[in-house]
Amino acid sequence: MLILLVAAHRFSFSGSGALVQSYLPVSTSITVVRDTQNNKFSVSNIDSPHYQIVARGKYVNSLHESGWDIVEIDAEETASDVHQAFAAGYAEGFLTHRRIWELWRVIRKSVVLSSLLSFMRSQDEFLREKVSELGSTNQYWYNVGLVIAQIDGMLAGYNDACEREHSLHLEELMLMNSDGDKTDLERIFSHHERARRIQDMTKPELIELAERMRCTALIKMVDEDILLVGHATWADFSEMFRMLKQYRFHFHSNPFSTQTMSFSGYPGMISSTDDFVIMSESELVVTETSFSILNETLLYNHINPRGSVLTWIRCIVASRLATNGYEWSRIFEEMNSGTCNCMWMIVELNTTKVFVLFSYIDMISQI
Repeated sequence: MLILLVAAHRFSFSGSGALVQSYLPVSTSITVVRDTQNNKFSVSNIDSPHYQIVARGKYVNSLHESGWDIVEIDAEETASDVHQAFAAGYAEGFLTHRRIWELWRVIRKSVVLSSLLSFMRSQDEFLREKVSELGSTNQYWYNVGLVIAQIDGMLAGYNDACEREHSLHLEELMLMNSDGDKTDLERIFSHHERARRIQDMTKPELIELAERMRCTALIKMVDEDILLVGHATWADFSEMFRMLKQYRFHFHSNPFSTQTMSFSGYPGMISSTDDFVIMSESELVVTETSFSILNETLLYNHINPRGSVLTWIRCIVASRLATNGYEWSRIFEEMNSGTCNCMWMIVELNTTKVFVLFSYIDMISQI
């Protein structure tokens, strides 16, 4: 069976185009080590008994040639799960710090930035409390803890590599990763887009609503041997910092001894956000098409940073733990945040039931 995977991207000019600089080296590879005496992480080639290699990273600056930069992170199997996650984030933050800063200059222009950052601080506090309470006995929260460790590592790697005046705080990096969730959060905090029937909206309001919906997808059987999985993202020029990423972990408590996650994404973000994700070992392809919730009461009254988990985190956790589409759906729906609402499609590439389309596709809609 031939599987064709396509990720396409359409951009429109919004008047806030980002300046993409090309002073980065073409290709850079690093090794992240942990000093076992003080548990400090750094980029080093030191050969010493008390330095443990925990991750290797490669960054290819090819944005101006192909439209995509490339990031490859490979964690060391001998390291603990938390150290793998932290080191992977550290490597990426260190390698791509200039791209992260360039994108942050755009994101920080939000008119409700202070409210968004406050929400991120509350979400982070809640997640760490739950991981501390349940992480040792619950796989879901254990993996949320690994996501947090990867973000912590990225922040450390970024701040170690960047100019001092460009340093970031944790809530700022959390906001970058919440790029999909941010659309709904901005609606909550700005209140400029009121829920009305579509037929009552003005043309400018309809255009604005359409621009807030991020992407669409297509899954099609061409014949018994060819399956097409396509995805298109649309955004303005301020998000043209495109990256193809691949993470390879060896988390000892997860269903597969190796977890390889490949996806289209952006600087500083450890989830796809587009969303277009390929999990090699489970042979799952995860994608979605977005939609807007017009019922303001339904949307706003149920969003709580201390009672839910943002969509991008749940997507990572479900993708790492699930062995099939049904499991992915059940894991993903836990702690629903009500932000970045989409219809998710999970394609099982390892199925033998290729003759019936919906025998190997699971779909879940989030509200």
